[in-house]
Amino acid sequence: YENKPNFMRSLKILDRLTPFQTHRVALFYGGESGGSDSFLKTKHASPDFWQFSKELGDFVPIRHLKYFSGGLDTSASRSDGMYAIVWFGNQGGSDELNFPTLVDSMVIFHTVTLMPNKETNRKRHVGNDVVHIVYGYEPTANSDEAKENAGSSISGHFGFITIYVVPLVHVDMVKVSVKLKSGLKENIIRSLDHLVGSWLISRRVGAHFVRNLSVQADMICQSLLEDKLGLVLNIEDRSGRIHEMDRLLKSESQR
Repeated sequence: YENKPNFMRSLKILDRLTPFQTHRVALFYGGESGGSDSFLKTKHASPDFWQFSKELGDFVPIRHLKYFSGGLDTSASRSDGMYAIVWFGNQGGSDELNFPTLVDSMVIFHTVTLMPNKETNRKRHVGNDVVHIVYGYEPTANSDEAKENAGSSISGHFGFITIYVVPLVHVDMVKVSVKLKSGLKENIIRSLDHLVGSWLISRRVGAHFVRNLSVQADMICQSLLEDKLGLVLNIEDRSGRIHEMDRLLKSESQR
């Protein structure tokens, strides 16, 4: 097939499309901030935040994320840092019984505190995520920030839904609150409104609960923005490209 350039180009694109579903979620530390204006400036985080992050996913070298990096730079320049937090969802499988594990989803958390301290570069990633998680901070209902920028952790076109996670001091629990960005279209509000609310969750399962919420919200948003973000299901995209490759192969074979 080396003499069929269009086919080879399509094959390279197909190689970069994962067969499982992918998600990108922004993760901020707000425990030492003065509000959302300083989320992108954060250099350090608390031990609680890092423990929560470890429970969200694994710390993976970005250079290993060749097939899906969520836009992070995988080259040797390390312009987006050395590590990313990544979670793989799977169905079945067993290490003990040597059964294969089927990965069905992958989440990359764009963690601001793991990126070099360059606000423009940080915002380039998290500003394009539709779901934001903020740990250690939640705007109070009567604050100016809550009134002016309700449900949004940073300014931008996306960040439709923000999940605030606040650890409680005297009990082993976290408060999880979900808020929508102000000014969203009515169809987006209707689709996401069932996720809005507040819960008290045991710290033991807090990260699991938040991760599930973020994946649900991202999937809904992807389906609503399919015209801008592309096909929702990776398997649907791969199927379309395989059919296109078949068409190209037949077309070039007839020449």
